[in-house]
Amino acid sequence: MSRYYTSINQKPTVDTILSITEFYLATGSEIVDYDTGGWSSSFVPTSYENCYLWNYKRIVYADGTSEKTRPTIIWNVKENGVLGNLTTYYLSSGYSSGITTNTSGWTKEIPTINAYRQYLWRYQVFKKENGDNYVVSPHIYETYGISGHEVILMVDDFIIPCPASLEYGLQDVSASESGRTEDTRMQKNRVGQKRTLSVQWSARGWKDTTFLMQKFNPQYIFVYYPDMLSGDYEVREYYTGDKKTPTKLWWVGKKLMESVSFDIIER
Repeated sequence: MSRYYTSINQKPTVDTILSITEFYLATGSEIVDYDTGGWSSSFVPTSYENCYLWNYKRIVYADGTSEKTRPTIIWNVKENGVLGNLTTYYLSSGYSSGITTNTSGWTKEIPTINAYRQYLWRYQVFKKENGDNYVVSPHIYETYGISGHEVILMVDDFIIPCPASLEYGLQDVSASESGRTEDTRMQKNRVGQKRTLSVQWSARGWKDTTFLMQKFNPQYIFVYYPDMLSGDYEVREYYTGDKKTPTKLWWVGKKLMESVSFDIIER
């Protein structure tokens, strides 16, 4: 998980996770908060008296800020029996599927995730007091960026779904007196350069299409995008060309656009 910040003339920054700490509490109460006594960063055994095992995590970000998830019950002695031990395993991977407990690289320490190993996987082994094990299968616990991808486009503080295609163009702007002289040589007199982004999204629903049309509809917009000339993400002011969104399906309960496409031209 990452957080994104931006202002109208400032590049957004990805505030990446620095650390995650799990906290546990065994109690007989069905209502707890962060200030309830007994929270521990290590596993706390349950009993018939302390029949609920609660859990939350504290996430510390690279900028020094932190946040906590809501405490939830992860074990109920009344339903599952007394829990004697809990072991949690983590794995960072570039794959969003196909991960099993036999995949190499599992560790009890929480690894770092990044743009290349963007999925933090987790599975847990609950060991009952009678020796039986209950395994929570591997699942994606946190992701780097949005749905495991770095943000490629933002418009006026809104994260835009990754397009199916994005074509970068760079146009020269020449002075009015530019042209070929009598010796046939071109006098270009370049006074500037402007970017063009040709974008297309495929097979979008009505709601998603409306979102895209609305975000790119203002006369001028500030766009965060990867610039191929500078080799970095930039924020520049753009306007959009004519928009096209041919309809593919318009059935009861299902509205689907074949695509959404237009050009974004630097102002």
